[in-house]
Amino acid sequence: DGHWTVGEWSECSRACDGGTRHREVTCADADGCGASPPVDEEACNWRACPTYAWSAGSWGECNATCGYAGERRRLVQCRAVAPSDDFVHLGDVLDARDDAGDANYATSARLERLYEERVEAGRVVPDATCLAFNASMSRPDSVEPCAQTRCTYHHWDVGPWSECDAACGGGVKTRHVFCSRRDDLWEEMTESFYPRGEDMPPPPSPPPPSPPPPPFTETYNLSSPPPPPPPPPP
Repeated sequence: DGHWTVGEWSECSRACDGGTRHREVTCADADGCGASPPVDEEACNWRACPTYAWSAGSWGECNATCGYAGERRRLVQCRAVAPSDDFVHLGDVLDARDDAGDANYATSARLERLYEERVEAGRVVPDATCLAFNASMSRPDSVEPCAQTRCTYHHWDVGPWSECDAACGGGVKTRHVFCSRRDDLWEEMTESFYPRGEDMPPPPSPPPPSPPPPPFTETYNLSSPPPPPPPPPP
């Protein structure tokens, strides 16, 4: 009977959680090989992969107080949640994505040789690691809207001045002064003495009335004729 020749085993398709490796098996006899051929594929690297999870920090302050335009942020990272002595390969991350139907093992193997990193508990790793090994877990939002209310503005409104209560000699006129609140779309106005209005300076008061002119008097000397009238204006 003829004999079989076998090639070298390929690299394992995954660094952990079980992969496969291949080799070329050929019959070296032109008349054929009667015995069963050696296996050309086998399982490899069954050790468990490190565990990863998203880590989200606390939300920061909103950058607005109203107006539907605010946002707040937090830090979201992918971390190893258990110690591991295994090496994590960037190629494995790509392989995990390749398993979904976009295989590119040559590229992933090349990157695997270029980049490998030992992971310790709490170690921050690239987001792609969590996306690959926790495909069912969506990345927590790092930005969210806030201050989702209309802004309100407070200002003084004034009514028209009344008629002066005297025709001369100094009088008084009045008007209504009230605090108004408007929203940021300027759709509504509410008349009220709103507490926030107390922080605003009131509108200016009317100037005091001018003092009446002094009485006009003239003195004549009866022993002499009165002075001639002034010439008409030019």
